[in-house]
Amino acid sequence: MSKFHRRDEFVDAVQWFHPGDHDAVILREPLGDLANHNGPVPWLPHADGGGQLVYGGDWIVTDQFGHRYAVANPVFRTLFLGVGEDVHPDDIAVDRFAAVMKAKLSRKRRQGRGGWEDKEVRSGSFLSSLLVEHVAKGDPIDVANFAMMLHQRGEQIAGERERFIDRKLRERQEREEAELQKKNGGSPTVAAT
Repeated sequence: MSKFHRRDEFVDAVQWFHPGDHDAVILREPLGDLANHNGPVPWLPHADGGGQLVYGGDWIVTDQFGHRYAVANPVFRTLFLGVGEDVHPDDIAVDRFAAVMKAKLSRKRRQGRGGWEDKEVRSGSFLSSLLVEHVAKGDPIDVANFAMMLHQRGEQIAGERERFIDRKLRERQEREEAELQKKNGGSPTVAAT
């Protein structure tokens, strides 16, 4: 069993692949939701009478209180480091920065923002314009989020000319929508269904 840590928490952990890899994992007949499995399933019983299904590659973690639980390998590798493993400050900084980026994106989604992943809804030039505007505002989190959006769409930051054209097209569209709204007595137009 090896030692791992997460901040100030130290745990013992063994990666489980087959029966016998950890003495706490038993084979039991499938019940309830697991009834569709053929034959016994690997199971990690918990002290409260419950338990967890264990999959190959999961880590069986024993915390400082003696509680055991199974953790999927990708989650385990994100949460824990081997005792004595060197962690580069770059890795720590990127993980912290990504957490702040996610929190900001979540807040903006709750405010009704979204659609960056749809190229029909948001052009790369539009996202590039927002990125450049936010550089001027000085918020590195917003800049990083707009850069992430462009990166995930496989796009580069648009040049000044493309951003200018996109801005003029958006301004024209907004003027046309305002004129149409004015013609309709101030109410927004709704497409017939």
